[in-house]
Amino acid sequence: FTWLLSPFNLIVDLLCYRNPGVWKPEQFPEDYQREISEVLGVFKARKDEIIADIDANFGAGRRGMYVYQWYGKHKIDNVPEFNKDYKYIKTIAVSVFSKRESTSWHFGPLRLSLRILYNLIPVQAEIFVQCGSKKNYWYDNPLFIFDDTLFHRSVNEYDGRRYCVFVDIIRPSPFPKLIGGLLAIVSVSVERINSVFYKNWKMIGSSKPKATAN
Repeated sequence: FTWLLSPFNLIVDLLCYRNPGVWKPEQFPEDYQREISEVLGVFKARKDEIIADIDANFGAGRRGMYVYQWYGKHKIDNVPEFNKDYKYIKTIAVSVFSKRESTSWHFGPLRLSLRILYNLIPVQAEIFVQCGSKKNYWYDNPLFIFDDTLFHRSVNEYDGRRYCVFVDIIRPSPFPKLIGGLLAIVSVSVERINSVFYKNWKMIGSSKPKATAN
């Protein structure tokens, strides 16, 4: 059914800057770059704590999504830095794959945002994300930014879990408020669409309280 969204996506393209498909951080306007650096900086600084929280809440399953924000809606609140509203970043989560778990080729429905992935534990193994002909091994480059309406897949041929920061940021545009507003308007429909796209995922939107010492 995503072909029905093609006219809308074409209008979005006209409202946004040129889309190279696969992006580098320096291709974003400076204020977008600051938000990206801020969010990734929190993940880098609190990596061990965040992974421990995920492992405590994601017991078994093929794939999990540990969600702090989802299209601007706040979910897990145990990282204070993620409890604020960002101007450009609308989804903050961590994607978890169990050992030797991969996706098939797939694509997202809307070009209002871009996907930012950052591998928290890059190991030298057959673990990569591929968008079209561009294959990115996490041990070579832990950061990958792309338009997720392009065909892509994520592969974990490793005998351990793969943890990737999963962030959606609105497309750079001369009209960021308009793009953000459109995303807010369609977010309810997008969530319904994503319930199909993420049917094989365990969505974790709340965390177990941490144990306290007696």
